[in-house]
Amino acid sequence: MRTLSDFLKGIILGFTLGAAGGLLASPKSGEEVQQTLRDRWQEAIDEGRAAQAAKQAELERRAGIRPA
Repeated sequence: MRTLSDFLKGIILGFTLGAAGGLLASPKSGEEVQQTLRDRWQEAIDEGRAAQAAKQAELERRAGIRPA
């Protein structure tokens, strides 16, 4: 379990450093970068909600539950 934890910490650290480096080296202005990040964040939230709804519907169908 410790190995997995160390691995995940490494991935998170690598992602953070890579993202920070990418933002610092970006040819876009700060406002453009912020807007791009907001847009991508919203897309991720929307996709997550859609995936959650689809999975919930699938599980309800499998369990024979009808949504109210």
